[in-house]
Amino acid sequence: MAEAGVPMSVEKGAVEPVRLGHYGGEDPVAYKRIDVAQARELIEKSNAAVVDVRDPASYAAGHIPGAEVVDGTNVQTFVQRADRSRPLIVCCYYGNMSQGAADYFNENGFTDTYSLDGGYEAWQAAPGE
Repeated sequence: MAEAGVPMSVEKGAVEPVRLGHYGGEDPVAYKRIDVAQARELIEKSNAAVVDVRDPASYAAGHIPGAEVVDGTNVQTFVQRADRSRPLIVCCYYGNMSQGAADYFNENGFTDTYSLDGGYEAWQAAPGE
């Protein structure tokens, strides 16, 4: 059964968490990798925030609706003002850079963090966009 506010396809156990090697104790779950369909569901049903970590020109050329561009110039401001309990999807070009960024946000107090597999390229190519 899904938790309140969490879509069935992304409920606990349905998405494989990525565990990063941290020193001492248990390895905390840093972030989860999700595909485009799961991301769309999180946005629609759980009001997930989306951050786009691509360069501003790529963002301007096309981005996930409602996504906010976050880079080195505004990341601290974003971390300070964002609702850290709200699901956060991190998007990049192809889904590689977003993994490090998702881990960064998780380490900075975001409790429900996702990296979009395939990045914006997968989002743009998927049906429904």
